[in-house]
Amino acid sequence: MVLNSVLLKLIYPVKEKDNNKKLPGRKAGNEEKNDLQGYPLYPASEDVYNKSKEEKNINPEDVSKMKEANENDNDHFTQPGMLYHNVMNEQDRINLVSNIVSAMSGISGKKKDEIINRQLCHFFRADSKLGMAVAKGLGVTIDEKAMAHAK
Repeated sequence: MVLNSVLLKLIYPVKEKDNNKKLPGRKAGNEEKNDLQGYPLYPASEDVYNKSKEEKNINPEDVSKMKEANENDNDHFTQPGMLYHNVMNEQDRINLVSNIVSAMSGISGKKKDEIINRQLCHFFRADSKLGMAVAKGLGVTIDEKAMAHAK
């Protein structure tokens, strides 16, 4: 934490307040000032230097500041599926499938089938059409009846 404070002091040097200096556009008696012309004056709530000093004495046992687990933290397939299905146009989908098939065609070795099946499973979880297209490109036969529930 000491290193962070040193780096922050180098990046954001703290200057002594000069109350005698008048800046254009500032009202008399205003405590805030901008010593660097052309740079915005940020509110105290966004002061990175002072925030780092406040966080200096963090208790690792205090869980009050920990991020709450999101119910979707373990969902790794909805967002890529939406990207494939809703965002990509037909040419983007064709290019994606082509790139995946090209990369996966180089898989070899004893576990080739296991690796391909595992990857196909991921693609099917994201979007059934993506899974079918990759399987077709790799020459893997998928039973259409088994996939009827996904349509």
